[in-house]
Amino acid sequence: MGSSQKIPQWKKYWSSPAIGATATQTIHPPLDADAYQWMVVIATDSGTSPTIDVALQISPDGGTTFWSVSRFAQVTTSDTTLYKVHSNGPVTGQAAAVATVADTGGVVETNFTPTETMRIKATIGGTSPGFATFEVWMCPVYKHNAL
Repeated sequence: MGSSQKIPQWKKYWSSPAIGATATQTIHPPLDADAYQWMVVIATDSGTSPTIDVALQISPDGGTTFWSVSRFAQVTTSDTTLYKVHSNGPVTGQAAAVATVADTGGVVETNFTPTETMRIKATIGGTSPGFATFEVWMCPVYKHNAL
């Protein structure tokens, strides 16, 4: 008898040939995963002191209100790949109530339960900033790859 497995697949949730202003992308991730791997690919910056902050946001009401729940390290150089993994839900020792996560600044690691509608927010800073490549990928992780 064969076994059914969910094979994790990377999916590109945001692909922009160029990004030069703060922007958001609404996504609908799978909700049945045990954890999630995220990767941000950024290449070729322009302008003076360009920065980009990428935050993951959840929506409790299907897309009207969004709260930042996790953030990647701020990027200040070109040709950068950022990677993070978060579990689905809080982990032992994590506070029941976490303070609001700002959209910009240093990296913030939290475990959170994804919502049906989420958003990726890219906040751009600097003088005439621009990034020629901006991609956000996600891959769900299933325990033992079992259904």
